[in-house]
Amino acid sequence: ELILQTVVVGGEAHQDTMDGLHFVAGTFKASPVVAWLNPMNGPIDRVAFDKELAEAGLSERVLVIALPDFGGPQATTFGRDFDAVLQAKQTFKDGRVARKSEIMVAHRLGMMESRIFGLLDEVLAAHELV
Repeated sequence: ELILQTVVVGGEAHQDTMDGLHFVAGTFKASPVVAWLNPMNGPIDRVAFDKELAEAGLSERVLVIALPDFGGPQATTFGRDFDAVLQAKQTFKDGRVARKSEIMVAHRLGMMESRIFGLLDEVLAAHELV
């Protein structure tokens, strides 16, 4: 089964990514769509987002998953650790192994992996692919 996925961000690019979601959902009407809400560039007003989906008749077709926000107060810990793994092009496991002497860093990477993979499990479960 084809599951289309798109990212909706906050901040300046929000409307562009919403337009992309509408295009994907409107073009591929037979396929389910997952919208990943990414607050990295700014907060996303979930009430306004849900209202816009409903007005476009997409509430039933679009599975919405909100990514964890590793910014804000967590930026100096979780955000920094996540950025380091991304910059090194590592998996979470590789990041934990590389930083095993830094117990808290390895622990935070494990927590992030669990949260993000849990979100992926939600997508698969919603489409009965697990």
